[in-house]
Amino acid sequence: MFKFLFYSNLNYKKIEKRLSIYEEMGLKLKSVHFKYFFEFQKNTPTLTQYVFLYNLPKETDMLEYKKLLNVSGANRIKTKFTDVDIYRISKPIENIETIRFNVDKYYIHCHFIYIFLSLFFAFLSALPLISSFLFDDNFDTYSSFSFYVLMLIGTFSLFVTIRSSIGIYRLKKHLSNYKQS
Repeated sequence: MFKFLFYSNLNYKKIEKRLSIYEEMGLKLKSVHFKYFFEFQKNTPTLTQYVFLYNLPKETDMLEYKKLLNVSGANRIKTKFTDVDIYRISKPIENIETIRFNVDKYYIHCHFIYIFLSLFFAFLSALPLISSFLFDDNFDTYSSFSFYVLMLIGTFSLFVTIRSSIGIYRLKKHLSNYKQS
């Protein structure tokens, strides 16, 4: 049975809890396709935990945690065209909180990269507009199609910047709560 479950990388803990609840109801996660299409199969209800590990392309920061999860008996869920690796944990792992803490720190790192890239693209999209305004006598940029395309790219880039900034704020707040307990 397939279910469409939307989640954001900013709130991956909610989908982890949701999948654990489905497992308690007797729906075992079989695979994930295109990030949001979750395939379940009927099973006996069990208490499990799910862990999402996100990794940017060509980075190896999460490899040691993947190895640790594999060694400690966590089952990796089959995924197709997703940016996360999903693990099902059916027995307690002693240092799971350390893994979660470091995953949150890595997410902050990823969001800083998103902010840098989106601000770079926002600057690139504004550069032709600024140069035509400053150096062109016939300032008719607003009537061209490229103006609207550049403004769309710039607006999307700023949206990604704001979204990633909110994600960093939430994760840092969560990490400060984690350090206090």
